[in-house]
Amino acid sequence: MKVYNQIKIEKKSRYIKIIKNESKKALEIGKSLLNAVGSFPKNFVKTVSFDNGLEFAKHRALRDFFDVKTFFSDPHSPWQKPQVENVNRLIHNLLNHRPRKCLNFKTPHEVFYELVALRP
Repeated sequence: MKVYNQIKIEKKSRYIKIIKNESKKALEIGKSLLNAVGSFPKNFVKTVSFDNGLEFAKHRALRDFFDVKTFFSDPHSPWQKPQVENVNRLIHNLLNHRPRKCLNFKTPHEVFYELVALRP
């Protein structure tokens, strides 16, 4: 089963909220966005930025229900959302550098590069 995560970052505090979704369907993503914004105090969230994925097609509900301004970054423009890109990098580093019992307490990074070294 694939898991689709959404990353929400509050800009002043750099507070990170990662939301797990079971699909990329716009309806499910829209519901989780509404729940995420609804979990904060009223009028706390002022803006939400998205990439251009179809899963964000229901952004209008968020905009209209919570009076939140929604923005979309340009395609292939990661510099327009540097905080999200930084968090993605941190998550990947944490996941790849955490020892795992199933790997004899080696990290995925170590095992991967051992495999790469074995290739002709």
